[in-house]
Amino acid sequence: MISHRKLYACAKINLTLHVLKKGLDNYHQIRSLVVFVDLYDELHIKRADELTVKFSNNFDEQISLKNNTLLKVHTYLKSIFPKINNYSINVIKNIPIAAGLGGGSADAAAFLRYILEDNNIDSNQIDFKKISYAVGADIPVCFYNRPSFIAGIGELLTETSINERFYLVLVNPKISISTKDIYKKYNEKSTRENLINVNLSLIDTIMNGKNDLEDIVISDFHIIKEIIQSINKTKGCMIARMSGSGPTCYGIYKDEYDARFNEAELKKQYPQYWIKMFNVLS
Repeated sequence: MISHRKLYACAKINLTLHVLKKGLDNYHQIRSLVVFVDLYDELHIKRADELTVKFSNNFDEQISLKNNTLLKVHTYLKSIFPKINNYSINVIKNIPIAAGLGGGSADAAAFLRYILEDNNIDSNQIDFKKISYAVGADIPVCFYNRPSFIAGIGELLTETSINERFYLVLVNPKISISTKDIYKKYNEKSTRENLINVNLSLIDTIMNGKNDLEDIVISDFHIIKEIIQSINKTKGCMIARMSGSGPTCYGIYKDEYDARFNEAELKKQYPQYWIKMFNVLS
């Protein structure tokens, strides 16, 4: 038995997000192209007599120690496998909280991978649709941690490949947005059948797509529109968009120098915001 393990949970970015009508389960169906970047939370885990979770972060928003994704995923698994081990977990949060970057789901997915390994459970025994309902819709894609087209409520994955190098500059205005509230406001008259053409190149897929939640967030938080417009004006920016339900926005660049230069320029423009450049992981 390894007494202590350090796990990495990567942030996810929705490069496109199409929201369809609700299914019989009352959840919106989605179509999305998801990638991961080299921004990650660190999970320090060791076996313990009881399950405990602590969070260390520099963000204003605090995470509940009694109701979080790590506790939820362990509770879910324990209902199926009662003899799984308990753990003491310390999470160093580098991914902004409630930011549309899937930090909570990434943490839970990394913990899930570890629980399965540590307790000799085959991942084929896991029903990812059920775990999406129980813990979070981003759990499946974060579990596999690969660029993917996702569908359903997030549990249907088609892995894709990234053959070009891309860089993202992320801009987070440090406002908290509830994913649940944004989906409640989604206008169902717009529930067209948006399908992603998996035969297009990655960049064509991105350019032909959109984020259906962007206008809803902008209607409540006008700063998001300003940020996207500012990113779009930067040199070499291919497209600027909001990730997930926001508020984090991003610009895509093919040139690393352009990305680094514009990271610095945007920091000058918005010194109070969280702004960083990252590599898209292939």
